[in-house]
Amino acid sequence: MTQPTHAITRPNEALKHAMKATPLVLFLRTFFLYQIVRFVFINLRMLTMIWKSHG
Repeated sequence: MTQPTHAITRPNEALKHAMKATPLVLFLRTFFLYQIVRFVFINLRMLTMIWKSHG
């Protein structure tokens, strides 16, 4: 059986092309107030979907 020609031969090859997080993204990942607002928003969306399905 032959190896596919598109296989990554070196493990670091994929890391060269990986997307890097911007400073803003890194800040928002650790900013507590943003996480709370995001949590509430996601839960409200989930509740809306549940209410629509059970209504």
